[in-house]
Amino acid sequence: MNYRNEYAVFKEIRTQTITMDRKENDKDGQAKKAKLFIKLVKHEDFQKNYDNFEKIRAENDKATGGKKATPANEAD
Repeated sequence: MNYRNEYAVFKEIRTQTITMDRKENDKDGQAKKAKLFIKLVKHEDFQKNYDNFEKIRAENDKATGGKKATPANEAD
């Protein structure tokens, strides 16, 4: 499975239960939480895709005069 724009590929996805100490409302104890681990590796075409991204970004910067895009509802 590829990640967006083919920059990376999922190598491993796993969960692990961890025990955490908690102090909440004068209650001491331990809580179990699930922790998610995701390992990604570079896609085989990473450099080509990244170079293409840089080219598009340079074109966009040139078209906007180097100004960053802002949300429409943000005041100037």
